[in-house]
Amino acid sequence: MPKLFIVAGEESSDLHAANLFLKLKELSPEIKAYGVGGQRMAGVGVHLLEDMASHAVIGFWEVLKKYVYFKKVMESSIQWLKENRPDAVILVDSPGFNLRLAGRIQGLGIPIIYYICPQVWAWGHNRVHQIEKLIDKMMVILPFETRLFQNSELETVFVGHPLLDIIKVNKTREFLCREAHLDTQSPLITFLPGSRHQEIEHHLPVMIEAAKRICRDMPNAQFVLVLANSKDLTRVKKMAESCSYPLAIVTEDKYDWRAACDVAMVCSGTATLETAILGIPMVIVYKVAWPTYILARWLIKIPYIGLVNVVAEKKIVSELIQHELTADNLASETMRLLKDEEIYQGVKQELVRVRHALGDSGASQNAAMEILKTIQKTL
Repeated sequence: MPKLFIVAGEESSDLHAANLFLKLKELSPEIKAYGVGGQRMAGVGVHLLEDMASHAVIGFWEVLKKYVYFKKVMESSIQWLKENRPDAVILVDSPGFNLRLAGRIQGLGIPIIYYICPQVWAWGHNRVHQIEKLIDKMMVILPFETRLFQNSELETVFVGHPLLDIIKVNKTREFLCREAHLDTQSPLITFLPGSRHQEIEHHLPVMIEAAKRICRDMPNAQFVLVLANSKDLTRVKKMAESCSYPLAIVTEDKYDWRAACDVAMVCSGTATLETAILGIPMVIVYKVAWPTYILARWLIKIPYIGLVNVVAEKKIVSELIQHELTADNLASETMRLLKDEEIYQGVKQELVRVRHALGDSGASQNAAMEILKTIQKTL
């Protein structure tokens, strides 16, 4: 009976790991999986040692604050692997934790497979050599990532992007607006402040203030705040009490609402690609603690941080990062898209190209097949 150990340390990687395991069970019903992840993995039958996704943070400073917790999870994972010897370890994104884990378990003789490549194209190519030494198979989800390892002996496979299997739109703008008592003909702007606690704290107040400025110029503007999960609902409603404009706060039908909007204010990360796949022009925002920002600017080697711009390999949507993220700037960039039809349509055309660059659907299926191939070699 094949046995896996899966590690996914964040909300998005938990989702991708869960979908991956569902496909693995379809292809090999007797397969078992244990690991570190979140409630989505647990919901599809992965036996969790720890729900690390609920403790996810981003940024060097923020990780330091939780060092003791992450060290405990690391040590318990290593101990489990030594005692149980699975047929493969599957690392899903979360490079801060997963690359360290790979370094600690490399000598155990267990195949290590990485799904969703660490963003070495952002950090610099010196990290490529580190990964080559630690990983047995790399499954990448962005087409240009295969070029990173083309001069390497590391087996690298492009499996497609998992978002293409996940994103589905079922409800129309008319239906949603009617349910939320919004006007279908008025501009509709979406807030996507992020899934982590500190992302919401950093981004949502600026979005709320930017919306006030937009309403001064466009009194009929309406807004939808799409939350990644309902656990933040009470806190977010408190933060939005000062809003005097139409604002719907939703935790369901997330892709439907995003597809229905005219423009989105989006936290940098997976959400930018989701919004691109839906074809919605956006303004990307991001703010972290200043020590984290200073260190990140020193480490990051690419001109953009938004994934939609990275895939396009040029700037197609605006990025407001750190000190640039002000209510005035966010309102100005959002209104520029809403008021200039030529700019708006130009961005939409670029987003179509980004969608095509991501390849075909079927990433979870393709990744599951690659994992089973590797396991069969060792059985």
